[in-house]
Amino acid sequence: MSKEITKEDVIIHKKQAIKKVNNLLELYINHSDPKYLKKANLLSYWLESFSDYIREETIFNPKELLSYKRGDVIKVNFGFNVGSEHGGLHYAVVLDNNNLQSSPVVTVIPLSSGTPDTTHERDVFLGRELYTKLNAKKQISIRKC
Repeated sequence: MSKEITKEDVIIHKKQAIKKVNNLLELYINHSDPKYLKKANLLSYWLESFSDYIREETIFNPKELLSYKRGDVIKVNFGFNVGSEHGGLHYAVVLDNNNLQSSPVVTVIPLSSGTPDTTHERDVFLGRELYTKLNAKKQISIRKC
């Protein structure tokens, strides 16, 4: 039988967790190697984003989701990358023939910017045209706000 969680238990755990995360962030921020500063920034960003996701979960309404068609280009937050996986915000091409609004999954191919020289052998360089068009579309939507 599991022990019932009390408010006091949660407060104690919260204080321990915040102390542990703060100590790690301070260690990374004060480290002489700049790669640790990047880790501190990523961890801070992750904590902020995850907090937002949890807060939004209570007001999330799946009926407000859009229905996508194959070939649609959408902006996707892939979360945080592990190893060489995509992470963060990327444009992606929808593969699903007709994604239902009620579907919990959308199959996409992530897009990333690059040059012919920096494109990995497993990737396909699509040129700059798609990026240029997406960036122009973004600039138009920013001006409308």
